[in-house]
Amino acid sequence: MNYFDIPINIFGDTGKKIAIYHNRSYSAATGIGISINNYWDTKTEYNVEFMNITPKVSLPDDSLFPSWKDNLHSVRISSIIDRLDNILIPKNGIYLQAGYEGSFKDIGSDIDYTRFNFSLDYYKTIRAYNTIHFYTYYGYGTDDIPIYKWHYTSGPTSFVGAERDEFAYYHISIFRLDYRRQINRNLYLKFIYNIAPNYGQDYYPINRKIIQGYGVGIKYKTALGPIEVIYGRGDPIKLIHTSDKNDVYYLNMGYNF
Repeated sequence: MNYFDIPINIFGDTGKKIAIYHNRSYSAATGIGISINNYWDTKTEYNVEFMNITPKVSLPDDSLFPSWKDNLHSVRISSIIDRLDNILIPKNGIYLQAGYEGSFKDIGSDIDYTRFNFSLDYYKTIRAYNTIHFYTYYGYGTDDIPIYKWHYTSGPTSFVGAERDEFAYYHISIFRLDYRRQINRNLYLKFIYNIAPNYGQDYYPINRKIIQGYGVGIKYKTALGPIEVIYGRGDPIKLIHTSDKNDVYYLNMGYNF
């Protein structure tokens, strides 16, 4: 049995936050899982989820933001392969995640949809102090997928130059390349470039199909875990914007890379 209350931000044409969805759900699941050599986990489950999603709107007209109270019955399959040498500051290895979710009226769900996502982190260190990190994310959903099941991404661990979870659509792909230099025992400097080559949708008007971003970050390793500050600059996602680029700052504590 699980309960989730994860807010999702909605951004308007100017790139400003105009609403917050309180994504609440109650779910119960049963299934089987397989673990291989402590690095490969696969799980299959039958899930029942009751959605209760309501918006908090900052606009005078709240009719643009509906509420959902759906009863979902779905089959979910997820798999994780973790071959990283260090969970906080990896130097070598891969981390792969894949997930499938299918909701069907034939098994009692209110709506039909299919959702799939895949992500890969690859790390390679050269001459002890120079680390290359490649990241890719691919998310797909059928045309009938509800908005609350879209792929919400962007932020310091996926796409810099956009607000956290500002990318929202049922079809998204991201490619990212980082270079990290270890300055001394505890200090690291990082440069980032990322691109979303097919970002485009009808739900929100945007000004281009290809979104690019870049950034620079500093990480310091402490006794309580690493602390990282990243400055990101990226193409504006919305049609109406106040500048040619988005400038975003991120603060991370205790997360990898």
